[in-house]
Amino acid sequence: MTAYPWLTLRGRTYYLRAPVPTDIRESFGRTEIWKSLRTQDRKVAIQKLRKETAIIVEEFEQHRASQSRLAEPPLWELTNQQIKAVEEIYLEHLLDEDEELRLSGFEGRDFDDHMDSMEGFEEVSREGYAKGSVSSFILGEAEEVLSWDGIEVRLDPQSPSWPRVFRALHAAVIKASKAIRERNSGEVIETPQVELKAFKAVPKPTLEEAKEFYITERVSGSEFARRKRINRLNANMRSVKEALGEIPALPDFTVDHAYAVRDYLLNKGTLKPSSVRRELNDIKGIFSLYKAKKLRSMINPFEGLELPKSTETDKDAREPLLLIATEN
Repeated sequence: MTAYPWLTLRGRTYYLRAPVPTDIRESFGRTEIWKSLRTQDRKVAIQKLRKETAIIVEEFEQHRASQSRLAEPPLWELTNQQIKAVEEIYLEHLLDEDEELRLSGFEGRDFDDHMDSMEGFEEVSREGYAKGSVSSFILGEAEEVLSWDGIEVRLDPQSPSWPRVFRALHAAVIKASKAIRERNSGEVIETPQVELKAFKAVPKPTLEEAKEFYITERVSGSEFARRKRINRLNANMRSVKEALGEIPALPDFTVDHAYAVRDYLLNKGTLKPSSVRRELNDIKGIFSLYKAKKLRSMINPFEGLELPKSTETDKDAREPLLLIATEN
């Protein structure tokens, strides 16, 4: 009989009992998830288990990805597409709140008082949009919106994108107010449904991509010179692969990875210290260019990496010969 580790029987009813992976257990806030499968039939329970298992595994992965983003350095700047997405999701939020109030018949709220409050909100937003000013409320809203599921962005406190985020929220309030007035007059105004493609995780850049970018931007000269340089850079990539086994994504490189590459080159026994230094400089240059032009939040683990003091340099190896020549 096939074993189903997440299937358990409590009384006469089957349950899903999923242990939370140890790497996210603390941040997840639970050690396990229990969910009733609402059946006493084992075959039915197994069918439901498969469906629920897929949902929970996806939940674990989303949480893991969220925690990974929180661990990354704050973003320095948002793209135009992301700023627009912030505006659209906030507009959806405002109109969705309004729709929920109407569905409840404004239960617990006075219609006229609520609309007066919305007009005041719009007036402040129009002033902020016109003057480029920001209220403490919009400041708090901006920080809140960037933390929402699907966005989950930590923006650097000094980022030049903050004024654009504030302006996007002001614009959303102005558009929402106009739509709400039209709803008040009986017009059918649908709440937009926004898909946050702009904030979906994209594959992290690879060392190979950084190398190709370096070749495009920095490798020039005759065909022979270019081919020679490209061959050397390809050899650098092979060295990194041999040193690390699996090459991490570019932002995931650490100083420990850099030391591992350095020590591998030193221990090969076929390279002089000057050649090792040259290879490390090549790799450092690839990281430096990509960091400067495409990913400023990334560290360059090869920056400042030196050979051990115990390593005999080429200059040291030549000094005895120079002394002999002097004595003669």
